[in-house]
Amino acid sequence: MIGAVRRVRRLLDRPGWRWLLGAVVSAAFTIGDRRRCRVRWTGHEWSYRYDGLILLSSQLLPPARTFDEDLEIFLWEYAPALGDTILDIGAGTGTETVRLARLVGPAGRVIAVEAHPATAAILARAGPINGLENITTVAAAVADVPGELVISDSEEAGTNTLFAAGSVSVPATTIDRLVEDLGLDEIDFLKMNIEGAERLAIQGMRGSIGVTRRLVISCHDFLGTEWGATRAEVLGWLEQHGFVVHTRPDDPRPWCRDYLYATAP
Repeated sequence: MIGAVRRVRRLLDRPGWRWLLGAVVSAAFTIGDRRRCRVRWTGHEWSYRYDGLILLSSQLLPPARTFDEDLEIFLWEYAPALGDTILDIGAGTGTETVRLARLVGPAGRVIAVEAHPATAAILARAGPINGLENITTVAAAVADVPGELVISDSEEAGTNTLFAAGSVSVPATTIDRLVEDLGLDEIDFLKMNIEGAERLAIQGMRGSIGVTRRLVISCHDFLGTEWGATRAEVLGWLEQHGFVVHTRPDDPRPWCRDYLYATAP
């Protein structure tokens, strides 16, 4: 099924034909996932309408095998509760953000931070298109000190990093600065997926670590790159701050084995 969708995509993924491509993949995903899914090109990004939500992405992807799987990985040891405050660092186009916002309800809050400007622009549309008013979006890289950094500009939005050949200048902030500026007294859940920059981000939360109850940090050692080898450093930092850390060493997905799930004592 997925192979057939890819072949159709190569033929139809061009201006003037994406409406037809959306119709084809809508049928394919509906049959493959056994639930209704409507996919269409908005003129800016792909939208996926299913399970009562509209998810946005710069890429054409099978929802159940990407969006749903990603959310399951992040929420392995955490069930969002009504009223929770969540910090989503490296939120991408908001495919997890909007579902987290719905789970914490109107009394809860999700702060979604994304570095790449084009991706952050999609993220900013994700909340309003779903009628969600409890999302705050921040277009900035998260690092050890405020300033300006350069990020890569890959078409695969989720792979852009501060450590490859960069061409896009972006503002940089710290988690401490975010917490102060937004007046956060407590962070119930901090989700981080920032392609190697986690080694910088943790250095910029010297104060806010004390109000953070639970974290999940996606490290990227499985990529085999120098910039992605952060797992040992991040693990040591979490343990140094008294967090109990769990991993999933037996998970068949190599990237999942590099996730660190931390709970405050």
